[in-house]
Amino acid sequence: MHAGVLGSGHIPWTVSVHDLRIICELTERPSELLLYLRRRTQPETTSMFLAVDELDLFVLFQSRGLFVEPDPNRLAEIFPGTGQPSVAAQRRYARQQPEMIPGRTRPLDAWYASVLDPAKPPADKPRYTGDQKLLHIVDAVTALCAPGWLSTATLLLEGSAKAQHSFGGYAAKLAREVKRDGQHHMLTWLMADSADRPCVLVWVCAGPDKSDEDLEQELTDYLAAKKYQVKAYRAACMVFDPRTVELRRIIFDNRINHHDEELEHNWYHLTE
Repeated sequence: MHAGVLGSGHIPWTVSVHDLRIICELTERPSELLLYLRRRTQPETTSMFLAVDELDLFVLFQSRGLFVEPDPNRLAEIFPGTGQPSVAAQRRYARQQPEMIPGRTRPLDAWYASVLDPAKPPADKPRYTGDQKLLHIVDAVTALCAPGWLSTATLLLEGSAKAQHSFGGYAAKLAREVKRDGQHHMLTWLMADSADRPCVLVWVCAGPDKSDEDLEQELTDYLAAKKYQVKAYRAACMVFDPRTVELRRIIFDNRINHHDEELEHNWYHLTE
C-alpha cells in the first residue's frame, strides 16, 4: 500500500497452498468461495476478525459468514433515495468491536482424522451453515448455469443472517399473493456488496395471464431501468413458479451504466 500498488480498499489474500487446498475441499458451492474471498479482502473484516490461523477464519466464516455491519451513513450515500439511516442501524454499526478468534479447527481436525483413518470416530464435514431455504435458492441459481449465475448466487449470500432469512422466504410470500389475487407480484431489494458497489436483487412470481415472452421483456426493461436509477453495478431478477415456488429462470444485467434517454424515460415512469 505504501508503494501505491494497492489501495486501502483492496487487501490481498495471502494464503499457503496447504490452507488453500483445505478451503477448496471444504467449499461445496462456488458462491461460498467467492464470498469468502470478498469478505477476506474487505478491510473492515480484516480489522474486525483477528486470528493467527487462516483455517480458524474459514471455519468461522462457515458458521457466521464473517459478516460486518455496513456503515449506514455510507449506505445512505450509495442509495440517496432511501433516506437517513435508522437509529437501530447506527447502533448496530457502532457497537461492533474487534474480535480475537481462538482456535476453531477441532471439528475440521476430527473430520480429517476420520477420513484418513477409518478406525477413528466418524465426524461430520464442516459446512457452510446459512439459511437452508436461501441455500436451496442458491443451489437452484447455480444449477441453471444461466448468465450471471455466480454473481447472483453470491449476492444472495452477501447479507446478514437476518437478510438471508428474508431472502429465503420472499418467493413463498410472493407465491401466496399470486394465489390470493391471481396478479403479478414482485419484490426489489437494494444492497451494497462487500466492495460497497450498489446492486439490485428482484424476486418475481407472475400471474397466470402472463406469457413467458411478455414477462421476459417486461422484467428485462424493469431491471435495466432500476439498475440505471440507482446506478447499480449489477442487477439480477429471479423468476419463481407461483405453484411450486421453484426457480424458473434468472435475468441478469451487468452492463456499464451510460446516459441513456430511453432509460431516463423508463426511470421516470418507474418512479411515478
